[in-house]
Amino acid sequence: MITVVASLQSTSPYSPSYFLQSPQDPGETGREYELRVWRERIHRDKQGHVVIPSNQLSRALKTAASYLNIKIPGERNRTFTKHFDSGVRVLRALPLPLKVEDVEGEWLMLHAQPSSTSQGKVPKYMPRIDHWEGEVTYLVFDPKITKDVFYQVLVYSGSQIGIGRWRSSNKGEYGNYSVEKFTWNTE
Repeated sequence: MITVVASLQSTSPYSPSYFLQSPQDPGETGREYELRVWRERIHRDKQGHVVIPSNQLSRALKTAASYLNIKIPGERNRTFTKHFDSGVRVLRALPLPLKVEDVEGEWLMLHAQPSSTSQGKVPKYMPRIDHWEGEVTYLVFDPKITKDVFYQVLVYSGSQIGIGRWRSSNKGEYGNYSVEKFTWNTE
């Protein structure tokens, strides 16, 4: 197993969109509801600090591997895609030095039903974190994945795929990051 430690830094805002669990109160307007519950969309740890979930970072990497479709040398048309799918894990969520109550939000006109474009748009108050950085630990279990290929996929995941709501792979402008430091540990 190989451990990769990557220092990531945002190059665009990050907007989490965890699903809301609180129902709208009777008589409460949509605007009142949004202002009351919008912070529920923020991923957090038990101490109330903001975290970027490990599955978002993992999904960005695996999506990047699929988009790049890099061929494995000497294996005809086989690519690294499935090797990233099953052979890489993100060890834990990335904690940010930010409390949930310190996050700012923004009003946006978004689809009433995010999975459908047939519904009209409604105002929603969404969290936005303008800057974040931190170290992410990736575990590489698949020996076919090389240091150079991993690095190429990681850089692409930050610049072209992104994380969170309105990320690049969803035709958005948020969720991008750069790789500031990269350590490949084979021990």
